[in-house]
Amino acid sequence: MEDIRARLVRDGDRGADEGELELWTPALMQGYHHLPAKTAGVMTEDGYYRTGDVMRRDEHGFYYFVGRADDMFVCGGENIYPGEVERMLERHPGIQQAAVVPVPDEVRGQKPVAFVVAAPGATVTAGMVKDFALAPRPGLCAPASRGAGRRAAARRHGQGRPPAPDRARGGLAGGAPAAEKGESR
Repeated sequence: MEDIRARLVRDGDRGADEGELELWTPALMQGYHHLPAKTAGVMTEDGYYRTGDVMRRDEHGFYYFVGRADDMFVCGGENIYPGEVERMLERHPGIQQAAVVPVPDEVRGQKPVAFVVAAPGATVTAGMVKDFALAPRPGLCAPASRGAGRRAAARRHGQGRPPAPDRARGGLAGGAPAAEKGESR
């Protein structure tokens, strides 16, 4: 696939190891028909398509999905990707499912709130979730509210939002290798 180019862009850095995936191929569209404003929002000046997918490239050049650029929110100056925090929480043996959403915070702008569902037969406390969330990550990534509920924590992707805190029961609380750093062909 020599005619396909991929790069990750973060804050204008086109050689980032994590950022929004931009693609170029000879078969790429020139733009949306009679929609120049929409075209300008998804096409770069040099002809790459902004996918909206945030990816991470490892030291071997493999790409991993992190989340969607439009799902990301800022908490105290840190970019938070709810999907990444959800996947981290779901590695806990007592958590079957997690959903993370931003809520307003006077100090940090927004903060993550986690809705979790305990695995069958497991007991999960807010303290357990907090300890697990803080262990491998910076404190800003840890959800501010945690707990276990009996209802399924609906994913943001097409399944709606989790129930509001006052209604929930039980409490709430790869890819292809790159040829070179910065751009793959």
